[in-house]
Parts: sequence; structure tokens; C-alpha cells
Amino acid sequence: FSPPARARGVDAQGERAAVAPTDGKVRIWSLPGLGLLQTLDAGVAAVNEMTYMPTTESPPPWSPGGKLLAYMHPGGQLVIRDLVRAMDASAVVAPPLASDQADWVGQDAMAAKFLPSGAGLVVAFEHGVGLWRCDG
Repeated sequence: FSPPARARGVDAQGERAAVAPTDGKVRIWSLPGLGLLQTLDAGVAAVNEMTYMPTTESPPPWSPGGKLLAYMHPGGQLVIRDLVRAMDASAVVAPPLASDQADWVGQDAMAAKFLPSGAGLVVAFEHGVGLWRCDG
């Protein structure tokens, strides 16, 4: 039994794929052989509880060098995973809301993409966009 995959992202080198099915896991597979390299516990994103990712159109983004992967953590935050050191490098925290927005605007990440240089991650929220520096 394999749960349906809702989001997929392939690293720039075409050597690994990150697949986010509906079972709360992100699996990293080697390509083209499809050997399972790593399984990460993923969280339920308030944006889309069926995919465990910000949206079904938003695959888990890889940094250009393939060292970093962004994915939804069990706590509901988007985190940047350092795959070389096998640890979460940092959590993406939404910009603060204005007091008049707190009751109606969500703070979950809706989409994320690494800059082509690998020096940062752009994240779209319902109420704005943020840029995080990273060494990818």
C-alpha cells in the first residue's frame, strides 16, 4: 500500500525526488532507481490538510545545490531541512499580523521557492511574502 502522492519536487541535478503523500510523511527517493533515502515526519498544513504541503501545486522546494529542502513540519511550520547534516536548519516564521487582521488572516506558508543562487528562500503567506537567508 502506498498513499497517493499530492506534491513532488525533484532536485536540480535530477538525482533525488521529495514526495509528499497524504500519510504525513515526506519521502526522499534516489533517481532513477527509486531507492528510499530518507523519511521525514510532516505536519498537517492548515492551508491544505489533504496534502501536508502548502498547496497541491507547491512541491517541496529544493535548494539549487540540493543541500536544503523545505517541507511542512509536524508543528505546522515550514522548515528548512539540511539534508547533508540530516537536521532541520531553521523554521520559517510568518511576518507579524496587524492587530486588525488577527481574526481573519491565516499565517501558514502557502508556497515556497529557493532563489536560483541558493542564498535564500521566498515564502508566500496569505498576508504577505517573506525572504529567508540560507546557505543552499
